[in-house]
Amino acid sequence: MMYKKKVNKNNRRIVMCGCVLSILLIITQCFRFSIKPFPNDLNPGLINTLFFYLFFIIFGIIVFIFFLKFTFYQYKSISKFKNSQFRLIYQRNDLLYYFVCAIAQFLGWVPVFLAYFPGIFAYDVLGQIPMEMGSYNNWHPLAHTLYLKFFYNILGVNIFRNPNIGIALCTITQMVLFALLLSNIHLFLRRTNLNLRYRLFWIIFFMFAPFLSMLSISLTKDVFFTGFFINVLINICYMELDPFWIQKRKNLLVFLISVCGMILFRNTAIYVWIIFIVVATFYWVKYKQYFFPIILVFSLCLGLLLNNGLLFILKAEKVKYNDAFAVPLQQIGYVYNNSKNDMEQSLKKRIKFLIPDIDRFYPYSADYLKPSSKLVKEHFSEYKMVYSKLLLRYPGKMLYAFMLLNQGYWYLNDKSIVNVYENKPGFGYFLTFTFDGFGVKNTSLFPGLKDFFERQFEYPNYSYQKNPFLFILCSLAIYFWILLFCLFSAIGSKTKIAFLPLLLVFILIGTVFLGPCVLVRYALPYIISIPIILRITFNGSVKRKERIRYQKK
Repeated sequence: MMYKKKVNKNNRRIVMCGCVLSILLIITQCFRFSIKPFPNDLNPGLINTLFFYLFFIIFGIIVFIFFLKFTFYQYKSISKFKNSQFRLIYQRNDLLYYFVCAIAQFLGWVPVFLAYFPGIFAYDVLGQIPMEMGSYNNWHPLAHTLYLKFFYNILGVNIFRNPNIGIALCTITQMVLFALLLSNIHLFLRRTNLNLRYRLFWIIFFMFAPFLSMLSISLTKDVFFTGFFINVLINICYMELDPFWIQKRKNLLVFLISVCGMILFRNTAIYVWIIFIVVATFYWVKYKQYFFPIILVFSLCLGLLLNNGLLFILKAEKVKYNDAFAVPLQQIGYVYNNSKNDMEQSLKKRIKFLIPDIDRFYPYSADYLKPSSKLVKEHFSEYKMVYSKLLLRYPGKMLYAFMLLNQGYWYLNDKSIVNVYENKPGFGYFLTFTFDGFGVKNTSLFPGLKDFFERQFEYPNYSYQKNPFLFILCSLAIYFWILLFCLFSAIGSKTKIAFLPLLLVFILIGTVFLGPCVLVRYALPYIISIPIILRITFNGSVKRKERIRYQKK
């Protein structure tokens, strides 16, 4: 009788998690469809609205059915096996497999590198290359600034007397390092005994996914951050599977390097890691594992020491980031542009005083209003009064503004990601233009492939949105909902070893959602984490306490 009650209780929990996931999916998609990004946008019409709602209701039901199927299977697997079916398997040729996967990924990216030779010299390089001793600041990670300057200034300008050679070497080095870092994913999948056909799928995905190949040749800090973040995530999984993993010197060193790299290559990584440490400490203390929290705190201290050491050595200025005000400024801008006819004159004057560029508001990017952050800081009490007043009077529109700003991450029918930047050649789903004034010239060695990418992802065509396969493959929202599927499934099946990996990924997603706009490079870390999260969530392993007892024997 007790067993039946327990089974019924677990079944209810799984069904409840599936219901919450499906309802959340249906509500968010339908809710976004009803929002007008611009005041003059036309209504979609009753028939279109009903068709859209019906489609997502059916889609939500399908997701619910798949959720029950996968989650019940996972729960039964956990309940069935008394000893761990999901444990690490080491083989003699692990190192060979690691390098073969890295070489395969690198070779998959080479055609795109040739198409955009010597690499995509865009994104933040405009603010990084001109920095000199005495003029450094930490607006962009100093480690990445030094990396770019070494290849551009020292190798390109001073040694080879050709900036193109320096940038080409910089891009190739980035591709090699990124391929090596990502190859740890394939090694992890092999060590956890994932079927060969699934491993081949992920290798091919990493070789040919457009956003991966394009970002691997884009000189942006997010590529290095993604590589280090993924390795931290893998090490967390190893620590969950084998409590003695981190006690080996080599593994400990790799973990510390990964954490330091993560902190050095993205400024917000510090906050992600601090939040993770706090929650993970409570979790591990519950299982009387006190060594892990000590290692996490030590890694944080080491990362901060290296980061502040660079600041001191380079005499860099500490910059207070404007991104903290990105979402609030965007909310004020949306309310002002959609409801200024209903506002009293005094309130409009206060808003115009705090945000002089309020008329430049654009629903898909807060970068146009971010320059007002300095003024907001100086008149913070005035800002608080205006924001609270608008929040109380227009709560719905404040929510709309937040949802429009990050809709690319969760709205399955999103097409606004190509409009975050200006509508001109070199802009779109990716940045592919080259900054003038640095002596770097793009010379395509594979013009056919470049033309294909320009037709698919650049202004004015965006043809990938008309191709169902490419549209699904390049939709950032698909990957977010896969992760959410894993989260609810782990809760429903009580797959405890997936808790900390999922926690780390969703803390990162929280910082991404609070960013100034939706960009592929911001979403790259959580997209790349999916094979790891899927493997650790749907694994057929036993409960955590049972696994620890088994391995100690």
